Amino acid sequence: MNTSIIDVYLPYFPILNDKEVKVLSIPNEYGNGELLFFTSLSGFEVIVSSFNFMKPYCFPFHWSNQLIELVIPLKGQREVQMQDKIMLVPCDNSYLNYLQEFEGEAYLNTGDFLSISICIPIRWYENWVQKQGFSSLQFHEMIQQQMISRLENPITASLIRQAKHIKQLLFQPRIDELKIEVAILQLIDMYFTQQFKMLRSIGTLRADEVKKIQLAQDILVNLMDNPPSIAVLANQIELNEQKLKQGFKEVYGQTPYKHLKDVRMQRAYYYITERHMSVTETALAVGYQNISYFSQLFYEYFGVNPSQCLKEK
Repeated sequence: MNTSIIDVYLPYFPILNDKEVKVLSIPNEYGNGELLFFTSLSGFEVIVSSFNFMKPYCFPFHWSNQLIELVIPLKGQREVQMQDKIMLVPCDNSYLNYLQEFEGEAYLNTGDFLSISICIPIRWYENWVQKQGFSSLQFHEMIQQQMISRLENPITASLIRQAKHIKQLLFQPRIDELKIEVAILQLIDMYFTQQFKMLRSIGTLRADEVKKIQLAQDILVNLMDNPPSIAVLANQIELNEQKLKQGFKEVYGQTPYKHLKDVRMQRAYYYITERHMSVTETALAVGYQNISYFSQLFYEYFGVNPSQCLKEK
């Protein structure tokens, strides 16, 4: 059974330093860089991923406990696949991941990638949301019967600055555990203050309804190859259709299917430019059975045919 998040990475990355800040290196044949791991006084686990891959690196992973992970991507993009779910981690959002007993595959793209991740102790998180009056955000409510649930928020300048500050503290010759602890708590406070403010200020929606709308978005994205109808989706999240449509527009500024179209096109561009998948493979992966129609949408969205885009890459 996993006891630390570093256990996920140890089979695939050589260890360079096993002191207060544990350092794993990137296999030389794939690129350069390192992964830093640090456990704070209160049990927060911090992971700094800083690397450059010359060719894609893919590795399986397994986790046997419950986990809440806050991810602040700062540069580049990576892909994580868990069974039938594919999650992209670009650097335009922050991500709060709720996971339990998961296994999957990480796909690390060529190029630079930098992110700060913090694994939050479940008990600490539960106390925090309870004090804020958001019992609907407790772990068991967010995860339910799923393997993973995720909240996405636009990344702010203050979060970026604080994440970089934590990175700097971890790279100091002498580690000041108290300073790092304070910096972690400040970042967590920034994130959740932003999250709770958003939940309290979205139009006429209650906090539990915002959570349901976010769940609807998660379902649409993860089932983009065969998305449910509005009626089925509304039933899944236990809202009526009108509330779903209105709420989705309040939270995301778009109708559910306009949002899905945007996500599909962004995912298609990623598959073609980064994974070098064929036009047919890409169209089917993002939910279009009609390849010509997919190519037309792609051209309208990016101003270039997908086949041409593939050739250029």
